[in-house]
Amino acid sequence: MAFASAASDRPAIADINVTPLVDVMLVLLIEVERGDVLRLEGQAYAPATLQAELARRQAQVPELVLKIAVDPQADYQGATNALAAAERAGVANISIE
Repeated sequence: MAFASAASDRPAIADINVTPLVDVMLVLLIEVERGDVLRLEGQAYAPATLQAELARRQAQVPELVLKIAVDPQADYQGATNALAAAERAGVANISIE
């Protein structure tokens, strides 16, 4: 089997043009603490105001990722409130720790 190579008068290009493809992803942390305290990035929120804040941030960054960290001493209801607020705000990428 013979291989043919195309001869060219053009010099070889020494540089490789690699355009980095960077996806900007915003990861937010909700902490569910004892006593149904919900904290987003350290600031305490009631479930209704948390939902509004998450909706605002989701509108700014549609690829938003939400991590929910639940304190072992927290009530189940607090975690449920955080999940419900995120769902109503339209956040699709949620992980629970």
